[in-house]
Amino acid sequence: MELPRPAARLLRELAAFAGPEWRRVDGGLLGPEWVAAGGTERSPAPEGAALRATPGKQSFRARLPRGLGCLLKHHEPAARRGRASRSPGTAALAEALFALRLAAAGIRVPRPLAACSAGERSWVALELVAHRGSLEEALLRDPEHVRRRLPEIARLLARLHRAGFHHRDFYLCHLLEEEGTGALVLIDLERVGELGVRARRWRAKDLGALVFSLRPGLAHTSALRFLARYARELDLGRAAARRLAAAALRVAARIARHRPRHGAPPLGLAR
Repeated sequence: MELPRPAARLLRELAAFAGPEWRRVDGGLLGPEWVAAGGTERSPAPEGAALRATPGKQSFRARLPRGLGCLLKHHEPAARRGRASRSPGTAALAEALFALRLAAAGIRVPRPLAACSAGERSWVALELVAHRGSLEEALLRDPEHVRRRLPEIARLLARLHRAGFHHRDFYLCHLLEEEGTGALVLIDLERVGELGVRARRWRAKDLGALVFSLRPGLAHTSALRFLARYARELDLGRAAARRLAAAALRVAARIARHRPRHGAPPLGLAR
């Protein structure tokens, strides 16, 4: 099957970055863990109801014949998708590609196991990360715990931006605390992109999203300390740091004026 040009380009990039141990199949790539567990180019049957469902995307748990569990994301056409969303035929390939690229940059993300595209539909299988919950949940239980982790969050975001990427949905709900190590795991990578020539705008959007998600439990001063710590991580001058902080606060205020389109996202990854 011949893929549309954008999907074919992403598949070539994914194949080049994944390396020869990944198996090329019609419309996608299968990682070595996936193949060893009996996975094929067919999306496995979901286990139970969807963990999350929004227009054009559903997330499930699934299990392969030889026991490997995974998080499975299906993308398909919908009457209403976000303006900036990737097409449903490329979203899964993009998430797999950027998961590999972010991991190579030293950022903890769920490992991609397989990704395939078929016309206007695509799916990706990701590692199930054992975790304690998201930082959004932690904020409701123990705001002080999240406040103590703000320097680490600032380092993570600075590393992401220093590597040349932006997340586009950098909210506390997309940061998990890994079981055992407590390491922060960045999830929901389907909208990750390269900073490019609009780097300042994308940095402000990521910072603003995080500042917005701090509001229910932490004081404004905590947000300002987070922004200052981020600026120090990137060695920004005082004037540049002030301009970026002001832009981030404007983004946070703009987000606050709009209700979430699909409600607060749940975890989406199994404990």
